[in-house]
Amino acid sequence: MKKIIALVLAVLTLALVFASCGKEFKCDSCGETVKGKQYVEEIFGVEVEICKDCKKNLDEAKEDVNDLKDAIGGLFDDEK
Repeated sequence: MKKIIALVLAVLTLALVFASCGKEFKCDSCGETVKGKQYVEEIFGVEVEICKDCKKNLDEAKEDVNDLKDAIGGLFDDEK
């Protein structure tokens, strides 16, 4: 019984170690070295690896640009 409990604890410990540690990388946007999921995005035709916070900021900026494009798009519809 003690061997089974020790084996279960060892397996759980290994599972937690592998699940909790993300790959460490340097964010191409903010320059910080971070652990966790890295996102690959294309910015001005160049693929960059960015962190979660920079991905969130980039997505918000894309939304703002699309909103602005929609808002001023009607101004130029008559001109062709």
